[in-house]
Amino acid sequence: MKMNPSLLVAVLVLGGLASRAKEPLKFKDPFNTLGAAEQTAIAKMPVMEPGSVEIDQPRYVRADQTTVYETPAADGKPSVKLRTGEQVTLIAFAAPPNNDGWQLVEVNRVQFDENGKMAKIRGWVKRTGITENKAQNAQYADMLTLQETQKAGECRERFATQLKRYVGTPYVWGGTGPAKAGVDCSGLVVAALLEARCTRNAPPRVARDQKMLAKPLDPAKLEKGDLIFRGDPAKHVFVYLGEEGGKKKIIEAQQTGTNVEIKDWTPGGADMSYGDLLTPLGATQ
Repeated sequence: MKMNPSLLVAVLVLGGLASRAKEPLKFKDPFNTLGAAEQTAIAKMPVMEPGSVEIDQPRYVRADQTTVYETPAADGKPSVKLRTGEQVTLIAFAAPPNNDGWQLVEVNRVQFDENGKMAKIRGWVKRTGITENKAQNAQYADMLTLQETQKAGECRERFATQLKRYVGTPYVWGGTGPAKAGVDCSGLVVAALLEARCTRNAPPRVARDQKMLAKPLDPAKLEKGDLIFRGDPAKHVFVYLGEEGGKKKIIEAQQTGTNVEIKDWTPGGADMSYGDLLTPLGATQ
């Protein structure tokens, strides 16, 4: 007996989905922060795909500061906070008893993974945090539209201009803007660079990865827009703004309870290092 070709395809597709639904989630840890017990628990977590029509489909963030978590639990460890309209790709649903509206998504941002390679961020977000409505994406997409510069150094000026607009913004751990939503130290760099629209690639999210990508510099050769890191691996970052009134200036989101501010700065410190992030990101200069 011959089987209808379309029926055969349907059987194969459904069979494939059913088998994948039983496979454990191979969760990547781009932040290299999960302990052995957490890695083991995640590796055993079953994943239930919602169907071939929805898998790998774009979704859009409903509100600023929507949190992506490393595990499908609101009390879990946050990975990154997203901005309104930012696009993510739906990968899977969590299976019961962990479903509770959680969806596994891939974020169009990159980090260095545990092997030192750039990889997109994956994590869990509540179903209510994302939508299929592409209209949500319009403003964010417009912000990312590359604007070609006309002369050398213009990208640095744009970056500095956007940074200064965050003066007075509260420090919020994990925040990447906009100003009303708050930023942390590396989030300030991310937000201002995205809004400057003068690099061909988006910046890494955290200070450690920003340092890994940045071109090392001698502190005597710093230019406006270069980054200053503390720690190895970097645990903090702020941005050099050049000289004003004979004094070197930086802008910094320092810690919880403070606001973004411009300060006088004196080079030095054994734990400090310096880097140009604009060039590796393909600044249009």
